Amino acid sequence: MIHAARKHRQQARELGGLADYIKVDEMPDYEKESQQATVTSARLVREDENDKSDEDEAEDGRMGFAVDLLTKDKQERREAFLAAEREDDEEESDDEDDWEKQQFQKAIRQRQVEAAYQEMTLQHKYIEEGPSTSSRSLSKEKILKGPMAPCLPVKTTLSAPDLSKLAPLPIPLELKEKLRERLSGLDEVHRRHVSDMERMESDLSQCRLEVQRLETERPQLSDRYHYFQVTRGYVHDLADCLTTKYYEVEALEKRWVAQLGRRYRYLAERRREDVRDEASDCAIQSVIVQSINPDKLARTAEREARRRRRRNNRKDSSRHKEGLSSDDEVVEKEASSFNLEKDKILEESSRLFEDTLEEFCSLEMIAERFDEWRTREKDSYNNAYVDLFFPRLAGCIVRWHLLQASWNPLEQEVTLINKSKWFQTLAQYDMRSEVKEKDQDPPVVSKTLEISVVPYVVEVVKAAYDPCSTSQTNRLVKLVKNLTEEHPILAGHKTIQALLAAAAEKFECAVDQDVFIPFHFAAQNPGFVNRQFWSAAKLLRNILHWQTVVDDSQLRNISIDKLFKKYMLLPLTKTTIRGNASDPDTLDKIRWIAESLPRNWLGPMATGASQLQPLIDTTMSLAQNADSTTTAGRKHVKDVAAVLQKLGAAAEAQEILAKYL
Repeated sequence: MIHAARKHRQQARELGGLADYIKVDEMPDYEKESQQATVTSARLVREDENDKSDEDEAEDGRMGFAVDLLTKDKQERREAFLAAEREDDEEESDDEDDWEKQQFQKAIRQRQVEAAYQEMTLQHKYIEEGPSTSSRSLSKEKILKGPMAPCLPVKTTLSAPDLSKLAPLPIPLELKEKLRERLSGLDEVHRRHVSDMERMESDLSQCRLEVQRLETERPQLSDRYHYFQVTRGYVHDLADCLTTKYYEVEALEKRWVAQLGRRYRYLAERRREDVRDEASDCAIQSVIVQSINPDKLARTAEREARRRRRRNNRKDSSRHKEGLSSDDEVVEKEASSFNLEKDKILEESSRLFEDTLEEFCSLEMIAERFDEWRTREKDSYNNAYVDLFFPRLAGCIVRWHLLQASWNPLEQEVTLINKSKWFQTLAQYDMRSEVKEKDQDPPVVSKTLEISVVPYVVEVVKAAYDPCSTSQTNRLVKLVKNLTEEHPILAGHKTIQALLAAAAEKFECAVDQDVFIPFHFAAQNPGFVNRQFWSAAKLLRNILHWQTVVDDSQLRNISIDKLFKKYMLLPLTKTTIRGNASDPDTLDKIRWIAESLPRNWLGPMATGASQLQPLIDTTMSLAQNADSTTTAGRKHVKDVAAVLQKLGAAAEAQEILAKYL
């Protein structure tokens, strides 16, 4: 420290002007004041000696700004010397630290030896006999004059320790019990350690077996992982492809349905125009001579020509009634326009999947990929709910096939679906699967019909179904029955309910717009009136043909209340006047209606039997107008009784027979 202080003061002296910043630690105040005075005087002397301001100034009084090379060289040498000294100081400080550590260790060992010696001397003193004051003082002197006496602290008095405060020694039984407890605790710890070691050895052996098993299964797991990655990519690409194509298929399908609706509107409007023309002819004939209308004459000529062609094509015309046939013949211009648009739609649909690989547009290849997935990885297949989303993927291709076939459920039989290639592919896909449990998903083919086919049929029914057409009604009812019977999950489904609601809406529309029976024109044009009645009777039979499909209450409301009672009952009543030549024809009309009614609607105990009571009363009035004295009259009464039997009025039939025969 002295050496460092000297070096510090020498450095301050050489630098100049820093002597007043030298700090001296641990110094009394009076020494600080004297040293401060000395330093101040020395500083003043050195400042005077080092003051070269007068010398630096030139004789002419100007100050020089040239570099002092001597001072600069002196400063560099001083810095080099201080750097060398700093290194020496570091080496010296390391040596001093080692020396200090050695001195501390020596002091600690000496104190330990002194304390041990003192303790041994005291113990020896109290063990010896005769603890008299003289001997005690003598022992004290011996201790103090011993070899370590100069180093021991001198105490005036020494007091013996209080042995009563020491804890008593344990008896052998207690010591034995403590040792036994300690031994049992160590045994428990040992057993726990042994158990842990056994468990770890077992876990280690299981881990080794698991490692061996995984090493053995690694190739198989690698193959499975690769298969899952390939399948995942294929499914994502397939979904993206079919989603894109779905909108194109839907647009073409809407165009096709619009074409069917356009043709239906053309035929329905022409039929209604013919009825208006004939009704106007009857009204004009009863008042004045009709005026010549070229357009009306052309329509009349075309209408009669179509009827003539239908009569010629009819095989059995003896039992046919005018008005039961459907006027669905289309003129050449309308047919060519329809076929041209149809060809355009088919051409565009054929090019729809030209840019698609076969494995993404062929339903057979798609079903094969999913069947492979189901065979190889059954659990993964079930966890992915493939049976639920596969029908949605297949729906785009199914609708494309229906579009390619130009399938119209109103003109083509339902067998076309069952014989189609896509239907057989999906049916085989279901057959290759295992036996399904109760809680498993429905068959893929049923789900596909629900998602793709039934909605298409609903749109066709809304756009183009004509309830006045018996052929369309028969095909449509057959289709609905086939779907609900062969695929029970569709029965009561919302898509089927939407189909039935669309058909019922068509019924009401036909009743309001197509039924017109001008019975007050029976004298002027009885053929027109009869034709209109038979047209209404045909519509009634077509509506009742849905009896097992549509709800009975809804059918009763449309067929009996809105159609029969509103339009057909009054013409039947007006033709039952005695002497009218239409009586036999009236009985045929009632017989037709009785044969059209469902069996479960007939009889006094049937639901809604009161709705048919006006028809029964009208039938009984025919027997009252018959002449029972003639053979023809008696035959007429028997025919009336037979019709009453068909209407479920057995009591009324017996009453007629008993009264008039």
